[in-house]
Amino acid sequence: MDRVLRKVGSERPAERAGATRLLRDSAYDMTGILRKIVHHTLINGIVAWLPRGIVAVVLIVVTISMTIAVRGIVGGALSAVSYGRTVATISWARILALGVIAALGRAGIARHVTRPVLYAALAVVVGILVGGGMIAPTRRRWERMPTEFERETVTAKGSAGAYRAGRDGALTNEPVQERTDPPPRTTDM
Repeated sequence: MDRVLRKVGSERPAERAGATRLLRDSAYDMTGILRKIVHHTLINGIVAWLPRGIVAVVLIVVTISMTIAVRGIVGGALSAVSYGRTVATISWARILALGVIAALGRAGIARHVTRPVLYAALAVVVGILVGGGMIAPTRRRWERMPTEFERETVTAKGSAGAYRAGRDGALTNEPVQERTDPPPRTTDM
């Protein structure tokens, strides 16, 4: 650092300003002082950033733990319906993306990138929800969705009832009853 400052000519302005004469009896010259200031500034900047970096790492760890739990809970709760795994994966991805963006924002990294990404994602969601109804195939899919959801809800309620009956039977030591009705078929949207 000292060599670089001397090659750049940091001593010439000090000589012109008379600082060299003032620093003659000192242990430092102008280049030494500049080197200390730059070194001190860099160290202070790194030390000041460390707590934000640690918080960002903690945010990532908590986010990953949360996403794993949400994916398991949502996937388990919706396992009886055809779209359960998809909803669980979408929930996982959304929480992970928001956690990563929060961690980057907390660390002060890529704020000018993450904010436009959030705005773009919001625009896509609004475009799908509002503008998607204008396209004929999407409009038909939106019109079919309530019927599909009702059918899937009936299927899920039946599975939950069978689970409760099996659990109650297991708690009272009743013999296992074989299932006589075939499980209902579900169709993908």
